[in-house]
Amino acid sequence: MKFRFLDILAWIFLIITVVLLFWYMFGNSPAGVAIYSGIAGFVLVKMWNFNERLIGVEMGSKNGFSLIRKDMDLLKGDTGLLKNDMISIKDDLSFIRGGLKK
Repeated sequence: MKFRFLDILAWIFLIITVVLLFWYMFGNSPAGVAIYSGIAGFVLVKMWNFNERLIGVEMGSKNGFSLIRKDMDLLKGDTGLLKNDMISIKDDLSFIRGGLKK
C-alpha cells in the first residue's frame, strides 16, 4: 500500500485531534478551538485528497475512452455497412414479392 503525502498529513491531523480531545476531556486542556481546528484540518485534508483521487479517476476514464475511440469508429462504420446490406435485402425481397404476385 502506497502512502501519499496527503494521507500522512490526514493521519497526523487525526492523531493531533484525538490527543487534544483526550486532553480536553481529562482537564487542564487547551481551548475547544484547538480541537475544532484539528477536526477542520483533518476534514480539509481528506477532502483535498479525495478531490485529487477523483481527478485521477476522471483522467483515467478520459484516457480509456480515447483508447477505444478507434474501435467505436470501426463499429460505427460496420453498422453503416449493415444498414446498406439490410436496405439491399429489403429491395431484393420487394422485387421477389412483386414477381410472385404476377
